[in-house]
Amino acid sequence: MRYSPEEEAIWINKSQRFAPVPQAVWQFHIGGYQVLEKYLKSRRGRQLSLDETTHVGRVAQALAFTIVQMERIDEAYRAAFPAGISPTPPSRARPETP
Repeated sequence: MRYSPEEEAIWINKSQRFAPVPQAVWQFHIGGYQVLEKYLKSRRGRQLSLDETTHVGRVAQALAFTIVQMERIDEAYRAAFPAGISPTPPSRARPETP
């Protein structure tokens, strides 16, 4: 298995590939694991079922959606807190003792 950034393709053997898969989707990590690579490596050495190939496409779409949403969150954060100003957490008010 190899990823070709020029083709935006994950080659699983000499004649079969998943494409298009943007490089950001291929490189996306969750919990220290590269998601698509981990999934495909765990199935190395056998033929993928139709459900598994469909699942790879759905996971790639979900990762692409996640990347876009993360960028939108980052933009909103930068707009709310420009020039590196980070929010300070409110102090916890202690209840008064009678």
